[in-house]
Amino acid sequence: MRVIVVGAGQVGHTVVKSLAETHDCTVIDIDRARLDALSHAYDVRVTHGSGTRRETLLRAGVADAELVLACTSRDEVNLVTAMLARRLSSARTAVRATGTDYLAAWHAGDLDVDLLVSTAHETAQAVARVLEVPGARHVDFFADGKVAVIGVHVPGSDPPPFAGRPLGEADLPEASRVVAVVRDGAVVGPPATESVRPGDLVVAMASPAGARAW
Repeated sequence: MRVIVVGAGQVGHTVVKSLAETHDCTVIDIDRARLDALSHAYDVRVTHGSGTRRETLLRAGVADAELVLACTSRDEVNLVTAMLARRLSSARTAVRATGTDYLAAWHAGDLDVDLLVSTAHETAQAVARVLEVPGARHVDFFADGKVAVIGVHVPGSDPPPFAGRPLGEADLPEASRVVAVVRDGAVVGPPATESVRPGDLVVAMASPAGARAW
């Protein structure tokens, strides 16, 4: 997978360390020394500049990227970077933001980014989960990785086959069970009788293989 990491500080370094061996990574930063250090330590490409500038993202190859992770130390820079990346590509976006207002706005659906996380460790773990289950907004694994709990946002365009019909009658991914449907911030249901609509968040339990099928 082609990944662009914006920010070569502590969080960016943690993310690059976890992804560089198995993914095609490009790192963007305004500090040349940080970029040089990462390029010597890992097999990554680097682009000098600000992620908030269109030309920088284009030089870094955003048009072909599958994931853009903005993890500088400034929340506003990260959000602008992610939203610009969405305009320039079809890449999924993940943002590091520490402000509680941003977290609340994202959970309310007011920020056009796919994933928002707060700490260095959480950022690296969250990105790994996104890569494991590309269609999911949230993913957590339990029972030594044998059970996944996933949250999948139902898009308005090109909705999944199970949308528009009671989930109890829908053809869901193998080894999956829907445990909740969240609509406008509230749980509706019961899930088996609920018909999923665009904008809903479907929460399901699944095997790892079933989670990947979502």
